[in-house]
Amino acid sequence: MEDRRLVFQEEKQKELFEWFLKKNNLTQRKLGEIIGMSRRNVRSYRDCKLLVKKSTFKRLVAFDADTKRFEEYILKELPLNWGQKKGGKNGIAVLRAKYGEAYLQKLRVRGGFNNPNRPYSDTSKKVSV
Repeated sequence: MEDRRLVFQEEKQKELFEWFLKKNNLTQRKLGEIIGMSRRNVRSYRDCKLLVKKSTFKRLVAFDADTKRFEEYILKELPLNWGQKKGGKNGIAVLRAKYGEAYLQKLRVRGGFNNPNRPYSDTSKKVSV
């Protein structure tokens, strides 16, 4: 099963983590140890800076079954790498606006291991170390 990112209704993700910590009398550090992540990630989840992974939510439910009630606040599930895709698209848009399409085309021709114009693109001549 592929892991996904969960999008909660506004402020419900924060409420989930604050409720969970208070109900189980845990610190962020202790919760991180229990579910296998750093205190910083727990804080980022609580502050809604990161979207919760589905697998993390399941670990919370496994630790305390009452957590399952927060499932009703899940609006949608996104691919695990949705932020990387979004950031990459935004980055290309910024480059296109700043330098133009011709600059991007030049980058596409110059870069990449599969580029036939690259000086050492012949894979049969690779040197193993």
